Amino acid sequence: MDDRTRTEPRFAVAIWSVYARTLNGGDRTNNFAEAAHRRLQRAFGCDHPSLWRFIDTLRREQKNTDADYTQFTLGRDPPLKAKKYRDADRRIYNLVVNYAPLIVDQNGQINFEPNDFINFLTGISRNYEMNQ
Repeated sequence: MDDRTRTEPRFAVAIWSVYARTLNGGDRTNNFAEAAHRRLQRAFGCDHPSLWRFIDTLRREQKNTDADYTQFTLGRDPPLKAKKYRDADRRIYNLVVNYAPLIVDQNGQINFEPNDFINFLTGISRNYEMNQ
């Protein structure tokens, strides 16, 4: 890319960015998928289930999911998030709202502040737990 132009991204930013969702108090994109994976891993009870255990567990989990869906369509509220996740959501929201990577100096010049960017990413990363 010698001409310093960017190519169109394969996926539009609006598809994968969770910036607006975070500001609006929405869930971030992969929370539900991560929870489903943890639930399945717990249901299997092992890393490599046999084929029949895999099928039986999936059937049982699907029945539970169908029952939950039925309850939600009847008007039952979904369960509250655990306090630690609500607290993390609040901290992440505060980081996003207060993030300002562009600084206007005394001469009116707009400058990118890389340290603010690094501090922002560090703050965001410290609000995630891996391998739960």
